[in-house]
Amino acid sequence: MHVRASQTERFGFTLLELLIVSAILSVLSGLFLGGIQKVREAGSKLRCGNNLKEVGLAVHHYHDDYRHVPACRDDVNVCSGPRGWPYKILPYLDEAALFAAATADPASGDNRLAVFACPSDPREFGPYGITSYVGVTGSAYQPFGASNGVFVPSNSVGIRLTDITDGLSNTLMAGERPPSADMIWGWWFFTDFDNLLAADKNSCIAEYVGSEIQSRYANCTNSRFSPGGITDDCAVEHFWSAHSDGANWLFADGSVRFLSYAAADLIIPLSTRNGGETVEID
Repeated sequence: MHVRASQTERFGFTLLELLIVSAILSVLSGLFLGGIQKVREAGSKLRCGNNLKEVGLAVHHYHDDYRHVPACRDDVNVCSGPRGWPYKILPYLDEAALFAAATADPASGDNRLAVFACPSDPREFGPYGITSYVGVTGSAYQPFGASNGVFVPSNSVGIRLTDITDGLSNTLMAGERPPSADMIWGWWFFTDFDNLLAADKNSCIAEYVGSEIQSRYANCTNSRFSPGGITDDCAVEHFWSAHSDGANWLFADGSVRFLSYAAADLIIPLSTRNGGETVEID
């Protein structure tokens, strides 16, 4: 019997097949990583908003005890001093020990607190006491004059919630603004531009820094809610966030809403406590 030898089967891929498989894997990998990044950012945005809600709850508990919101300064005649409004709410954030330590030693105000830091900010701050959230002083910053927001730098006591005649749900109390690129501004222990900002007209920041760095802020022109960047010196002069499409805002009733940059025109009327404006957010 004649038996035909079987042909040797060929295994493997051609170069074209390898290129196609590689391209498919690359696309899938990009989609997968992009999906992971979106999920992570969604989680960070949620935690960031929850932090701000905790801050708002602490302000309300402070108001329950003292019948006014925390004062912005210990000395109304000193701009950018120690013991700002975030320091005053430490006991209501379960940080009574840090409050006592910072009262005795201002250096304790350098301690980082997770509740004050938005996790979407990609920078590594180490142990330092930065804050991603700043109080709203109104439509324009008045370091030594009357302001029409929830936080008034020149007020030695702090306003009452009943002073907010526009309605608590229609008035901004605080919003996101990451620390400055050079880390000079954005500390929870101090006052004024470290944790206070107006919805517009914050250009006087340059007046309160040393001459050696004044040029960084001298030409800043935009003070309204808009996208910013962690390397942009001028970003410290307006509300913005490390999120891609807007920022979290704390309203005077304690609620937190995420507003897109497309709603920038609404921020100014929402920043006043007694302007009598009618604002439709939704």
